[in-house]
Amino acid sequence: MKTFLTYHENSYGYSFGAMRPAADLNAKKNPRIPRKKGQPAGSDSHSDLYTDENPKGTIHGLKFATVKDAKASVSKIEGSGKKHAHKIQAAIAMEQRAKEMGKTAEAGVYRTYIEKMKKKTKDMQKEDKEDDELQKTMRVANQKMNLAKRIRQTRKQQKASLDRVKDKDAKKRMKNTQDSQLKNIKTSAQSQIKALQKN
Repeated sequence: MKTFLTYHENSYGYSFGAMRPAADLNAKKNPRIPRKKGQPAGSDSHSDLYTDENPKGTIHGLKFATVKDAKASVSKIEGSGKKHAHKIQAAIAMEQRAKEMGKTAEAGVYRTYIEKMKKKTKDMQKEDKEDDELQKTMRVANQKMNLAKRIRQTRKQQKASLDRVKDKDAKKRMKNTQDSQLKNIKTSAQSQIKALQKN
């Protein structure tokens, strides 16, 4: 039995619910039931493929009567200024509508656009991953630069302190303390750098 996806509006514009028999679309004994006052939006008890329960954010004027209409609608979706996910969901909704009305060629126009957008999604995800890697590399580099700067400043301060000490034994004890201080600074910073590299 042919089925169709129930269709709802959401914050992106479009979403889908349960599969229902396609015969329900036109059968007199199973007419489309609009949402009644008090019923929640998106309920399967009143919504179908053609229901637009939250028109805010909807891309209006989309059609599928002819291939020309479908192509014009795809152009409208593309130039709508909506988010990437919103555009895909709008195209999927129109493809489903076209299929249910037997408009195979028109549905194909939307499917071509959907596949194009799916490829774009993968490209965007790849770019996001590359951006994340670049940001991580920059954070690690900055951490290493900060460590080198801190060590230089600490050594400068330590030398100034040592120069003021005249007693050899006292100077030796101070030098050991300073070496231990530098070691702790390096160990702490290197742990932070490793943590950044893992994330």
